Amino acid sequence: MHVRVDSTKPTTTISWNPKVLSKVEDYRFNNRKDNRSIAVEELVRYGLKYLELVERKKQRDLGRMQG
Repeated sequence: MHVRVDSTKPTTTISWNPKVLSKVEDYRFNNRKDNRSIAVEELVRYGLKYLELVERKKQRDLGRMQG
């Protein structure tokens, strides 16, 4: 992890599949995000929230099957 001198936020380098990067850029411009970092952070938050919801659903379904 690296923290830039001009920022308190950690930074990282990511290698992108061109098709994925194109979708990130489309999201960025379609949603008028100021920069790619903001768009990526938002998309990651959405993805993590989705995974959390999927896991909750799995747990509920498992509980119903067992109950």
